[in-house]
Order: sequence, then structure tokens, then C-alpha cells
Amino acid sequence: MGDQSGMRAINQAVATLADDPEPPDAFVRGSYRRLRVGAYRVLYEVEDDVITIVRVDRASLSRETQPARSRPLQVPVMLPG
Repeated sequence: MGDQSGMRAINQAVATLADDPEPPDAFVRGSYRRLRVGAYRVLYEVEDDVITIVRVDRASLSRETQPARSRPLQVPVMLPG
């Protein structure tokens, strides 16, 4: 992996999960938890005292940096009645 600072941040975040497996900024979905670490997302599960890292992915771009999408044109329509 070419992003050494990203790897260090991921390693540090995963290490801190041992002290607090449910940090307040983790997103919970079912039995999974997702933690944003810089440009990455860490998906993990907590079962009793075992933390399993399911996957690490690059996070999508923020809305500010994504190209603008065209929105459908909304036209008010007067219904008879």
C-alpha cells in the first residue's frame, strides 16, 4: 500500500478499539460497526471480547469534493379538482 500515513492511522485506530470497541464516532449497523479513519473505513464486528476486522476500504469522496450531479427538474402541476 502506498499510503503509509493512512496505514499508520488505521493501525492506531484498530489498536484503540481494544480499549473502547464502541467509540462514539463508530456507525452501527446490525452486528457490524464502521469507523472512519481519514480516507478509509474500517468495518469490524465485536463478539464478547473478540474484535474482528472484516474489511478496510477507501471511503468515498465527501460531498464537497464530489462532482455536482444534475438534479431532475421539478415543475409544479395544478391538478383539476
